[in-house]
Amino acid sequence: MTDMRGQTISSLHQKGKLVNLKVLILLAAPILISACVPVMLTPDDKAAINAGDKGLVLVRVLCTVDDKPFEPCIFRRNDPLLSDKLFVGFAMGSFETFGEPGNVKVQALSDESFDQGWAFFLLSPGIYYLYLRGPDSSQVSTSQRLDYYSRHKNVPRWRIDVPEGGKLIYAGTLTLAGQQVGKLLFGDPIIVPVKDQQVPLSDESKEADSLLAKHFPGKEVHKILMRAWKTGDPFIFQRPLPRSVK
Repeated sequence: MTDMRGQTISSLHQKGKLVNLKVLILLAAPILISACVPVMLTPDDKAAINAGDKGLVLVRVLCTVDDKPFEPCIFRRNDPLLSDKLFVGFAMGSFETFGEPGNVKVQALSDESFDQGWAFFLLSPGIYYLYLRGPDSSQVSTSQRLDYYSRHKNVPRWRIDVPEGGKLIYAGTLTLAGQQVGKLLFGDPIIVPVKDQQVPLSDESKEADSLLAKHFPGKEVHKILMRAWKTGDPFIFQRPLPRSVK
């Protein structure tokens, strides 16, 4: 009787913990969701672009997991609760950071385009270095994320040029590869980036032109594709860049 009673009490404690865990997850859901919602284009952003103070640099990030398309890639908005988070991390090296990874604001033209992998950065004229991590299902703090880029020297990095006069720039489409290594408590996949992956760059300038035309009708879009940066390559900084776009 004592053993059975102990097992019953133990099982009740376990159930109680499970209930408490579910309650905590539900309470945390709005925090997870709000933290991952991209920043939309604002009137102030448009004013800065039109004035030439900032350039809108549009990129697209696609993902594969175990060699199969993984969509949506950056933010799993429509998946189960624990998948409602960022799967791709971004950092940006600049003149101010001496090329080392720093925080960057990831913005979206719309929820729909963001779910399709389209994101943009508002950058002053200059040279930047984009760091990418993903697809990765782990939740990490900002400091841990930036430390990851510094410790993993082979993380994909790309040079982005923003010349003066380049108000709307398409910088290319990148495809990141991941692999599933297990499952979480509620069945969500545990996904990690493929090590030392070669990230292909593709040109979807027609799609980029069409997307930007919805928000900036009649404005010229400049195709300035980013370039892969490899360990050992020098960091080059020049601010502002010469007033020329191709």
